[in-house]
Amino acid sequence: MRENFKSGSVGGASGNRCFYPEKDDGFLNMLINLQETIKIKFPEIKIMRSIPISPPGVDKFISPVFYAKKFQHVSDIFLTDTIITNDSNSASDAQPVNGFVGITGLTCDWDEARILVDSVTIPVILAGGLSPDNVFDGIINVKPAGVDSCTQTNACDIYGKPVRFKKDLTKVKRFVKEAKKAEKHLNKNGG
Repeated sequence: MRENFKSGSVGGASGNRCFYPEKDDGFLNMLINLQETIKIKFPEIKIMRSIPISPPGVDKFISPVFYAKKFQHVSDIFLTDTIITNDSNSASDAQPVNGFVGITGLTCDWDEARILVDSVTIPVILAGGLSPDNVFDGIINVKPAGVDSCTQTNACDIYGKPVRFKKDLTKVKRFVKEAKKAEKHLNKNGG
């Protein structure tokens, strides 16, 4: 589930503020309750919760483990997403898709992602800036349950900018090849 961080809007609840989970228990609890309700009403549906992680070298917007621990009991799988903040440490206007976390093309902090993998009991999918050139290292370093790529496997326009949601099949094939190579390496070396 991705929530609108700009307006704080999920399932009809709203408020013009950016979501700071460690400081905003009311909004956090509303999101948790929403997921609990979905799991009760639709037990056959699996819920994937995105976990925002800052890029390497950037102050943490939130603690990924804090956030994950709050949602673990109502989630079936986690997906890391890179969160961008502006100079005032606000994420609301800094995201490429206004109000939503992820699809940045920037790599999340793999050390934080590894801590997340080691701290939770449900699978974690590593996403955030993964490309054919770095997916092998991401898997080796983080040891996720799986990987995901959006921006870095997209086709590019004539200016070299990724075209949103249009895949470059050559990049996708290289990405899969590198992911399988990393899996083989981990299996061979007891990872």
